Amino acid sequence: MYLPIHYFGSLGGMFEAVEAAKPGFLTLPGGTKNLDVSWTMSTLLLTGLGFYMWPHFVPNSFSARNPDVLRHNAVYLPLYQICFLFPMLVGFTAILVLDSPLKTPDMAFMTMVREAFPGWALGLVGGAGALACMIPAADLLLSTSMLCTRGIYCKTVGKDAPPEKVAFLARATVLVLTGIALGLAIFLPNMLVNLLLTGYSGVTQFFPMIVLGLFWKKATKLGAYIGLAVGEILVFALILGKMDPFLIGGMNFNAGFVALVANLICYVGVSLVTYTPVKAETGNAYTEPGVVNGR
Repeated sequence: MYLPIHYFGSLGGMFEAVEAAKPGFLTLPGGTKNLDVSWTMSTLLLTGLGFYMWPHFVPNSFSARNPDVLRHNAVYLPLYQICFLFPMLVGFTAILVLDSPLKTPDMAFMTMVREAFPGWALGLVGGAGALACMIPAADLLLSTSMLCTRGIYCKTVGKDAPPEKVAFLARATVLVLTGIALGLAIFLPNMLVNLLLTGYSGVTQFFPMIVLGLFWKKATKLGAYIGLAVGEILVFALILGKMDPFLIGGMNFNAGFVALVANLICYVGVSLVTYTPVKAETGNAYTEPGVVNGR
């Protein structure tokens, strides 16, 4: 592998080199046929709505001591997205310096390290990468297991469960979730290419449930559950059915965005049908209650 110095003199030089090597690669739809402007805009909207829906963000938001904490996070957390620029630059570099296309694009960085540095350097980079992956993975697994046990089990069939049983179920849930993730990595490796987008497509389906449940008085539990179920089923049906992006009216949309729209329509429609206003104890007028029957 040959690494021309002028590729790394500036970002502008790198982009010019990529455009010269792959004409049109840096303009939508780039190296794809259908990831065009409509898909990009729907994806940006989806990820923007789903940012705070991740299990390790939701508890922090609801447990904030005052609104200033949420405002502070809203200002500074998006700066973390700058880190996603570096994997893009690695991919652009791989286009320029690797002699042949990779069968597994996720291995671009490791391939360049292997060809440019001695073997021990590859081991250090691989170990650092594994550690960097395990830390956020552990956070997500622990947060999700606690939400499943304390947020679902303890609120339904396990209301009187002893703490020891809840702790055991939380550990077992971690093992189950890890097994599911391992199975997806082995049997559906192509999904890893769009892992972050796949995750956003799933977690953003909670957005209508949380937001409308807090601010819309006619929202009902049944509407929330049906909307969520429709959204999640549609997400995986479209992604696993290789219908992402989804073509509507000549425009390509992110599968998660399509599912979110269907989720919202079902949520609102079922809530309007099942909503029951509560009559005030004094007077004959109906009030806008804080807690609605069926909610």
